[in-house]
Amino acid sequence: MHEDILSTGKRISYYHRLLRLMFRLHPVISVIWCLMILIPSIFPLLQVWLNKTAIDRISELTGNSLILNQVLFIVAALYLCNVAVVVVGSITNYFYTILKEDVGYQLKVEIARKALSIPFSGFEDSKLYDRMQLAQSAVAKNILDAIKSVMQAVSLTITLLGMIGILFVAHWSLPIVLLGSALPGILLLLIVKKRRVQLAVTTTPQGREMEYTYKLMLARETAKEIRLYHLGETLLSRWEQIFNQVRKLFLKQTVRESLSETIGVMMLSLASGGVAIVLVYQIAGGHLTIGDYVALSTSIITLQAALGNFGQHISDIFVIGLHVTHYYDFIDENHNQSHAEENLLVDIKECDQIFVKNLNYYYNGNDMAVLENISFNVRNGEKIAIVGENGAGKSTLVNCLLGLYPVPEKTIYYGNTDLQRIDKMELWSQVSAVFQDFVKYQYSLRDNVGFGWINRLDDDELIMKALKSSGMGLLNERLVNGLESTLGRLFQDGQELSGGQWQRIAIARAFMRPASLLLFDEPTAALDPNAEMDIFRRFLELSKDKTAIMVSHRLGPARLADRILVLKSGRIVEQGTHQELMELSGEYASMFNSQAAWYQDNVDYSVIREVG
Repeated sequence: MHEDILSTGKRISYYHRLLRLMFRLHPVISVIWCLMILIPSIFPLLQVWLNKTAIDRISELTGNSLILNQVLFIVAALYLCNVAVVVVGSITNYFYTILKEDVGYQLKVEIARKALSIPFSGFEDSKLYDRMQLAQSAVAKNILDAIKSVMQAVSLTITLLGMIGILFVAHWSLPIVLLGSALPGILLLLIVKKRRVQLAVTTTPQGREMEYTYKLMLARETAKEIRLYHLGETLLSRWEQIFNQVRKLFLKQTVRESLSETIGVMMLSLASGGVAIVLVYQIAGGHLTIGDYVALSTSIITLQAALGNFGQHISDIFVIGLHVTHYYDFIDENHNQSHAEENLLVDIKECDQIFVKNLNYYYNGNDMAVLENISFNVRNGEKIAIVGENGAGKSTLVNCLLGLYPVPEKTIYYGNTDLQRIDKMELWSQVSAVFQDFVKYQYSLRDNVGFGWINRLDDDELIMKALKSSGMGLLNERLVNGLESTLGRLFQDGQELSGGQWQRIAIARAFMRPASLLLFDEPTAALDPNAEMDIFRRFLELSKDKTAIMVSHRLGPARLADRILVLKSGRIVEQGTHQELMELSGEYASMFNSQAAWYQDNVDYSVIREVG
């Protein structure tokens, strides 16, 4: 019970925030829209009174021109009311469209900003994607409908109070009977709607899997493998299986809702029928005029419809309120990595070294260390290679060095400053990197390179210099629209590149920025050995007098580094120059000789085939 009260209080505060956002964006339109929703609440009362008066006057018509004029005036007023309802409704919808679009836009901006503010480590948690999906779904379902439902409920309350007053004049028990019969239906509706929202929440992971599987079947990147391995029917079957599981749950829920709605309508209809019978007896006893009967009958019908709509709006307020809660719960999530962060500014060029001391790192919810007791230093201007087999922890170590993953205090230092105390945005502005999972932006060639230094996006000369540095200087001439050519096949007139060309574009992006720390995290996987060596030589030339870190499981380029760190199972097992490590005849020498064997003529490949 206490939790329900807290939840209701939180939901009301979220409604208040949404209302403030609406009035902040369009204060005048918001006021007008609210008034336009309330104005129609008086029309049903006015129409009931006009109908009663018209019928009573018609019954008195005996050639009296004065009464005839009154009847004609009343009839005209009735039709004007109908026109007013349509006009007010159209104006209300127009203003609501403006509010809905602009508030929806602002909510999407907030989601995007929130996603951009989440630390990189947060994206390792699958539950984050569920919460993000719920927030996006809330915007897609238009959570401003919550405010609309509140206003419409207020408008219907005014209408209901008026109709209750009219029925109360006939007999005090009539409105009580009608309200009492409507209440169970409203409660049932609230219960089943709550279950629907809970069902939507619990099926969010399945929904994301359905969406992912469906996109696999439609994407260009997956088209080759799906056809080569005949995965089409398997993926389609998997998608259909999940779809049918979710469909079955929602169909059951729909049956519950239909039954609840039917029970509510039956109870209200029975009560309305009983009230109508009472009115007939009132007329038979001479207590009511024909006009009174018409007015009261119309009031019953209006009250019945209003109670049904009122229940639906209350249900919508509750259901959409849950979506509003999902949205603001995501927006309000706290993703602070450490309370120790002081946002100190550090100039990497002035740091004598980057120092790592007894670093251990664990992924969320995992008791096994990905990195264990890591200690080393990188001197200013030194070129370091980090090598090891796949899964050794190389990329994780790099992410820790850059502050992308949260690390304990006093484990990583830039100069004498603890990484936890450094302003990460300022740190990243001094770093250029190419990651193994680099992004293929489906934008122009200019964007793909210029994103490396967004402030110089319009600097054609600098972009061309970066392209030449990555060995892609002629690409600009080969593309139809030069730097403005769209890359990739996602958008119209896009031109696709090879895997190696995309990698060189990513490398050119890294070369755009005048960074103090350069990082290559296995960026040359799609390049042949000669191209790979060429890229690493260019990388070292451009990193002259700068600190550079190369990550690779292929050891050829590592020979170009000043020092090599060898990782195995999350530990540094060796470090030194290529020559020093070869003389140790340890892990590095074993890896190097294994890789070199593929390029030697005296290798006995039959042994390898037998092992395979």
